[in-house]
Amino acid sequence: MRVRIGVIAPIVCLVLLTGCQKSNREKLQGVWVGESVRQVHDSQVERADGWAKGTRIEFAGNKVTVAIPTESARSGDSSKCT
Repeated sequence: MRVRIGVIAPIVCLVLLTGCQKSNREKLQGVWVGESVRQVHDSQVERADGWAKGTRIEFAGNKVTVAIPTESARSGDSSKCT
């Protein structure tokens, strides 16, 4: 299962945009990991859940790092949201 950056990018942007308010940014700090995937065909549930559990988003100050299984982690500056 390969998810393209075109699918992940809008999700990350949404998180960044909602995380740019001072109080919400503080709430986002830390490491967020996937738990499971919903609405997936039964034959793909185990594989999709494994992918979700391997996905990690880390917020540290203005730095955001997104790690997706089988791809290199990507980091960016969330201060550009303001």
